[in-house]
Amino acid sequence: MEILHILMMNKLNGAEKLALILCQNLQQFEPVVVCGGETLAKKFSDAHIPNYSIDFQGNNRLKSLHELKKIIIHHQIKIVHAHDNQASINAYLLKKIYGLDIQVISHIHNCYPWLKTENMLKKIDRIFRNRYDYNIACGNLVYEHYEKYADYIDLSKVGIFSNAIDVEKIQMYATVPKSQQRYLELGINSDKFIYGFIGRFSEAKGILPLLASVGEHATAFLDSQIVLIGSGTTQQEKEIQAVIRKYGLEEIVVLLGQQEDVYQFYPLMDVFFLPSQYEGLPMVILEAMSSRKAVVAMDVGSIHEVVIDNHNGILVPAKNYEKFVAALIQLKQEREKLPTFENNALITIQEKYNIKNYALEIEALYNKIMRGMSTSRE
Repeated sequence: MEILHILMMNKLNGAEKLALILCQNLQQFEPVVVCGGETLAKKFSDAHIPNYSIDFQGNNRLKSLHELKKIIIHHQIKIVHAHDNQASINAYLLKKIYGLDIQVISHIHNCYPWLKTENMLKKIDRIFRNRYDYNIACGNLVYEHYEKYADYIDLSKVGIFSNAIDVEKIQMYATVPKSQQRYLELGINSDKFIYGFIGRFSEAKGILPLLASVGEHATAFLDSQIVLIGSGTTQQEKEIQAVIRKYGLEEIVVLLGQQEDVYQFYPLMDVFFLPSQYEGLPMVILEAMSSRKAVVAMDVGSIHEVVIDNHNGILVPAKNYEKFVAALIQLKQEREKLPTFENNALITIQEKYNIKNYALEIEALYNKIMRGMSTSRE
């Protein structure tokens, strides 16, 4: 039986990473993936997962839906696993417009801030959310966020499936000896304390206010480097460079841009940090902790389910960038705590967030939905 995953973006961000490793670990079901462009599609091709590329941004919606319909009919799809809102809406419209006998699973990957007030996005969500056959929340707090701010949601159709990671694969990178040559190639000074970030340079990730706060305490980071891996829009990247120039952080901040294989960078870090303003359960946290990295993170979304303050990292109250910078400095000054934090980080992921168990739970959900479809036809 084949399951169709819809990913409307064209980058390997958190939701796309989860979908990729899930597809690699399914045993009972065969994944077919529709990507929002050739860049993402190549990631699935490299993993030998059948995939298609649809330019959702360039196509009009009816053309995209028509292409999706042909894929569903060709593969005799019965379950569509749609990742995030736009993919879920498209899957539901596909079902209704063409009268397809499919079940739509909407995977919620974030604590959407727009749920907190009345706006167009929330009105659209109110129309569609309960029409999906099932909803997946990627963590307890994501579930609670919907429960608190979306009184229209039918919680009987929502399940909590906390994100997971391929611990064994990442551990292979963590055991590779550090190469001085590798540091030099990247412009990283291995004699300094290395803070690392991996992710999008979007407003949600909080990089700009974090760098501004670092700038206010720049002398405390003269023995450190802050390595930023990722990319954003041209405007976002210009804003980051402007803040670096404003505070004279050129020797402290290292911009490595978008990287293909991010797992190789975690071993180069002393501490991983994530200063996000809102999140679901970010995959980079799971990746870093699988690499035995202590984490400094904002207490947003479901991060506190994984990062336990003063056990495997440090949690900082949301949007408090002064305290965030203080926590970064604290871990550098009290680095004797790092081995304990690092071991606890790996144990946390191995016990609770291993993709092997996650894939079994998702397949149990697919089977339940399939049994429900069979019963409804009798």
